[in-house]
Amino acid sequence: MPPTSRQAAAQARPRRCRPGFAGPAPDFAALAASLAGHGLRTTAPRRALFALLAGHPQGITVAEAIVAMRDAGIGQATVYRTLGLFETIGIIYCVHGADGRHRFIPWRPGHMHALVCRVCGQAVEFDACGLQVLERLLASETGYEIEGHHVEVFGRCPACRTRAGGT
Repeated sequence: MPPTSRQAAAQARPRRCRPGFAGPAPDFAALAASLAGHGLRTTAPRRALFALLAGHPQGITVAEAIVAMRDAGIGQATVYRTLGLFETIGIIYCVHGADGRHRFIPWRPGHMHALVCRVCGQAVEFDACGLQVLERLLASETGYEIEGHHVEVFGRCPACRTRAGGT
């Protein structure tokens, strides 16, 4: 199906990269709205884990989250379940960190992808990917109903390039 004029106009606009979360302070209202939109409650463990994630824009591993939440009396099983839930409803996104480990970063819902610095691990999101044509071609050739895709781009952020003497 061809894009509507509104979609075409949106695709023609230049895209800018944005940090993976709205700001340094956790947006608990957005958390509550996302959870409520899926028929879920905002519990103290969910708020605590969300605050932890908001404080780590480079992301946090499951092991790091478990250690940090242990001090708040939140168990390993709750951390695993909550991270899984957050990923399922689009509150967080899993990226491959600079150290090779999977890291969870705070995320906005919608069609977004990650640009990850291989040196410091900073992740920014971008929404332009240009894969719509490929998705239609794959659907046509294979008979699959394409439901989505996962794109992650790696490189060095401007600060790391400057520190390394690169341009």
